[in-house]
Amino acid sequence: MSFGEASFGGPANFSWTRFSRESVFSGSTFQDSANFDDSKMSAACAFSGTRFLSLVPTFNGASLHDGVDFTGAEISSFSRGEDEAAYRFLKRTMESRRDRKEQARFFACELRARRSRLKLPSVKRFFSASYGLFANYGQSISRPLWAFLAILLVASVVYYSLAVDGRVIAQGDPGKLAQTALEFGIQQYVRPFAIWSSGYASHIDWVEPNLGVLRWLALAQSLLGVGALTLFVLAVRRKFRLE
Repeated sequence: MSFGEASFGGPANFSWTRFSRESVFSGSTFQDSANFDDSKMSAACAFSGTRFLSLVPTFNGASLHDGVDFTGAEISSFSRGEDEAAYRFLKRTMESRRDRKEQARFFACELRARRSRLKLPSVKRFFSASYGLFANYGQSISRPLWAFLAILLVASVVYYSLAVDGRVIAQGDPGKLAQTALEFGIQQYVRPFAIWSSGYASHIDWVEPNLGVLRWLALAQSLLGVGALTLFVLAVRRKFRLE
């Protein structure tokens, strides 16, 4: 049975359908709902590259063959109440066949749907959104590292601008000052919050007119850096748990 490259303009109802032979939906497009509830797939069924434009396909009570393939399937619905349960079913299906990559992808979709469904407090919503943006819900190890470096570079530019604003640049080499600003940014990762000690602050003479502002900016950089590093550790931990 082949529906490859087909386009379903309205609701597609395959509930209680028995797929006794290999079925292909690869490259097809579902513009409305795709209902596979209580269906029985006793042969391989390919959804690779399938696009579900409006709603998450549902498989409530369905029996899926081990050869069901969702590689590269595009699903973009996260706002309905039942979306979370639909993603959870797909996640558990991939988990049962030890398809770790797809399991992680549907887990990320499940978390995103949960965030959209629940009226979370603003703080929890912020952390959930940050987890999605900077770590793709644990799927990306590189994103937190890039964020870690980006925070350092942006902070260093700000520190340099503070030194310029303090007119220290007129007394020294701009290149040397840029190096000093970068080294100061690195120190906020190595020794976070040290700038709040009087002994440490007494050695900062390149930005003295803006020392109060510098302290709060350094605190923000340290907190953001720790957050990015935490997301990196969580992503690595999740990757090893899946493997």
